[in-house]
Amino acid sequence: MKLHICPRCGENLEKTDDGFRCKYCGAQLSEQSEDRISYALQSILDEAKQERFANAKRLLWDAAHEKYPSAEKVCDTAKAVLLLNDSDFLAGVYLHSHARDPHRLCAFLASSSVTSAEAEEAYRWLLPSLSLRLVGPLRDFVDRHFSNEARISKVNELESEAERVAEGIYEPAAPREVFLCYSSKDMPKVIETMEMLESNGLSCFAAFRNLRHGKGAAENYLDGIKTAMRSCDTIVFISSTASRSMDCDAMKVELPFLISDLSNKPRVEFLIEDYDGLEPYIVKKTLKKAFAEQEWCTDFEDLVDRLYNAIEGGKEIKKEQKDASPLSNKPAAVDAESLRLQIEQEYRAKLEMEETKKRIEEEVKRKLEEEHKAKEEEDKTKPRIEGRFVYFGEYPQSAVDSSFSFLNLKSPNSQGYVEYEGKRYYKSAGKWYLVEPIKWLILKHDGDNLLLLSEALLDAHRFDAKTNLYDSSEIREWLNDCFLRIAFPDRSVIIAGSNGDKVTLPSKADLENGFADDCDRIARTTTFAKANGAYSLSNDNGCYWTRSSYRNYFFAWRVDADGSLLYDNIYRGDLGVRPCISIKIP
Repeated sequence: MKLHICPRCGENLEKTDDGFRCKYCGAQLSEQSEDRISYALQSILDEAKQERFANAKRLLWDAAHEKYPSAEKVCDTAKAVLLLNDSDFLAGVYLHSHARDPHRLCAFLASSSVTSAEAEEAYRWLLPSLSLRLVGPLRDFVDRHFSNEARISKVNELESEAERVAEGIYEPAAPREVFLCYSSKDMPKVIETMEMLESNGLSCFAAFRNLRHGKGAAENYLDGIKTAMRSCDTIVFISSTASRSMDCDAMKVELPFLISDLSNKPRVEFLIEDYDGLEPYIVKKTLKKAFAEQEWCTDFEDLVDRLYNAIEGGKEIKKEQKDASPLSNKPAAVDAESLRLQIEQEYRAKLEMEETKKRIEEEVKRKLEEEHKAKEEEDKTKPRIEGRFVYFGEYPQSAVDSSFSFLNLKSPNSQGYVEYEGKRYYKSAGKWYLVEPIKWLILKHDGDNLLLLSEALLDAHRFDAKTNLYDSSEIREWLNDCFLRIAFPDRSVIIAGSNGDKVTLPSKADLENGFADDCDRIARTTTFAKANGAYSLSNDNGCYWTRSSYRNYFFAWRVDADGSLLYDNIYRGDLGVRPCISIKIP
């Protein structure tokens, strides 16, 4: 059965000129993405489960996109989806973001089977609940799954949000002088009031600035409002027709909470629009309870004076309560030496606590860095599928400038690489080259098996000095010894061919059947390959060998720089190598 369901919400997809579109959530999918999703679901779900899976995805999407999502509801529906398909990416992101499990969440973010629609949803879900621990993994996720302008925009947005998180701007429990209660319809006046109060030295809490907004953080919104109201010294209700409406959260949530739980909290009604006398009875009753026997104020100076008086009054009350506490009834006369010793002990204890805290923070940071590095190393050994390309293995490709000559002082590892600042370098003919992931083109997709051909010409090598028979050629031996050792430290997913080879060259038939025309067979030459003698045109297009013999004993088939198939002398050492491998999708 051919499935056509949205990976984000489970709704049926409709066919468009350039792929598929979901009318429910607006996701756009390419032909390749939809084919991958359909194949994955067919391999996981039988027909009886397919409709249940689509319904579960719809319920999950609806639960995650309510105005104030319930963490419990989102987690329960995510678990229902995972019971039917344990590899569903978005269900895992929803579940583990609420579970606050950074290790498992990072594992989901590192998944290679992610469509652009799923990547966009995961990013928009996780950004509002960003923690400093999640910044690095989310940045890596953006680098892998977004490109060009979209990636730059999201990286800038992520870095800006990380700075705000580091500054503690989203901490509702932080002590502040003023909590602003308002309607979002009055935003220009709200911002003006906040800026005026803070210019007069009164720190403010405003939900639009100090609470996270968005799908991933919304379930904590109301709790954050109540925490902030408890933590602020005073409450300012910006009173207008909009904020005095029962459709406003200020009237439904904040003022009732003020009346029921914070009855002694100082508060001021700052009137920016006159009463018209038409408010419903419940509104008038709520306002009368919240501001009993208090006259509203209408100008900034009066508002600032009232707030300062209220804050000072609150300090006096706290002082009186502290003085009345039994703990404060200490003897008037205190021995001076005992007091000095007590102060010294407290100071030493404080220093020890700070040192312990610093040591723990450094240890946690070190472990996180080690885990991140280990995860990066593990990822390098696994194929990463992106559309019609696969990234797998590494090989020297781009040259670096003379400023990297200090690499000569470092010792290479077993693959001949030198590591520096998280990158690897390889030396050939006295020059250093950056080791980069190999990009492979999918020539054939047969079940879980993929036939891959490198996108670029990675190196140069002659076919042989004596024979055009590939089975006994020098190039075959080099591919399965030197090239294999450098390119694939972990080659467990590479499938050996009928002759036992892990790496081979494409045959003439592969290139004739796998490409539409000559132009499709054109391949660029890497800097490393050119340095090793590979011939290329000014636009970097080069020639490369196939494994097919020509009828003349000293000739084999090759691809020219224009993509045409020709035969050439086997002893030529200036032709490029475009390796071919088969892998099993993990």
